[in-house]
Parts: sequence; C-alpha cells; structure tokens
Amino acid sequence: MAEREWAKLRDGSSATEEVIVAGNQSQRTSTTYVNVESGTANLPYSVEYYANGTTTAGTIISSVVYSIQYK
Repeated sequence: MAEREWAKLRDGSSATEEVIVAGNQSQRTSTTYVNVESGTANLPYSVEYYANGTTTAGTIISSVVYSIQYK
C-alpha cells in the first residue's frame, strides 16, 4: 500500500478539467454555468487518483456531496 493515497475531483466541463477545491472562493467565480432551460443539465466530473509510493490494483471508494448555485 502507498504511504498516502487520495483522489482529486475534477470539473469535466472545463477544457483543462480544473481540480475542484471545496470551500475555495474560486468555485464560485471561475466555474462553468450550465443552461437548464430544457429542464435538464449534464454536469461532467472526472476523478484523478494519486499515490505517493508503490500501489497495487484495487478498488477505490469515494463519494461527493455538492450544492447547486443558480445564477
């Protein structure tokens, strides 16, 4: 097992897939807004797995809690 392992949640709607930094003001000012006039929205995310040291194959379990900001 690696000394330290973590997963980074990334904003899949931006061209550079910026890392989502919970609680950071940039999440309000530098985010992509999605038009929901049709009644639906696609909010793409990706996850990047990081480890310091050697790792082995296995399952990573994670969860995300988010809020929606209307503009």
